[in-house]
Amino acid sequence: MPSKNAPLSPQLPLAVRKQLVLTRIAVDRVEFIQAAGEFRQCTHPARLARRLLFGSAAGVLQPAAWVRLFALTRHYPYLSSVLGTVVPLLLRRKTVRGLLSRLVKAGAVGGMVYGLLRFGRNAARSSGPGAG
Repeated sequence: MPSKNAPLSPQLPLAVRKQLVLTRIAVDRVEFIQAAGEFRQCTHPARLARRLLFGSAAGVLQPAAWVRLFALTRHYPYLSSVLGTVVPLLLRRKTVRGLLSRLVKAGAVGGMVYGLLRFGRNAARSSGPGAG
């Protein structure tokens, strides 16, 4: 009876073992690249939004959109934990008002910054080397 530590097959030559390891590394690399590509496609924000909204703005109001959102939470556990944290906060009126006021303020500041940058670029263009 063979001992527990003895291999079931006879020892392969070093060159063969080395080639097997290199082949396995190559196969693992190809599988990893394919899996990373699939993951990248599945987690692209536009694709997630399209999957959730069915391509229309009214898709959020459809019950199937909510079912699909919960199906997404099965595949992405971090999404479910974020939703579990955010949904109770959004159900509070004070939180919603505070959030909306902050978003409006951030939007106004962003609009002013955009306007100033655009104004500065136009002024720089008009006073450039060819404007004389």
